[in-house]
Amino acid sequence: MPQQAENLEQEIEIPTEGDSSQEVVVEASSVNHEEEIEQYSEKVQKRIDKLTYNQREAERQRDEALRVAHTLKTKVEEFEQKTSQTDQALFQEYNGRVVTELEMEKDKYRKSITEGDVEGQLASQQNIAKLAVEQETLARAKKQREAQVKNKNGNAQ
Repeated sequence: MPQQAENLEQEIEIPTEGDSSQEVVVEASSVNHEEEIEQYSEKVQKRIDKLTYNQREAERQRDEALRVAHTLKTKVEEFEQKTSQTDQALFQEYNGRVVTELEMEKDKYRKSITEGDVEGQLASQQNIAKLAVEQETLARAKKQREAQVKNKNGNAQ
């Protein structure tokens, strides 16, 4: 708003009791007007500052949330990888144990046959049957793990 003269003069007619009219000159200072504008500008600037602060704070919170989410995603992936490795190691160890025990039971069964030990033969047959069931369970678990890996790889792509 362009600034005009410092002092504004305004003529106001005030009727009096008589027929004669007097003119009163009222001086309005542009200082009052400038103060009003300054106060208004300060209020607007405060609102702008508040909105700017809120905008920056929202951006900061969003960035922090993204950083936390990325960190958590990385940790979850690490735990999944460790779990997968541990499961694989346990599966291999269990499979190795079953195969070893099955071979040992077969040797015991052969030895029982050559010695004519019927009780030993029965015990070995029972153990061989249990180990055969465990082998079948391992085979199903292996197929299931392979299907999970396929699904996981298919979903990742």
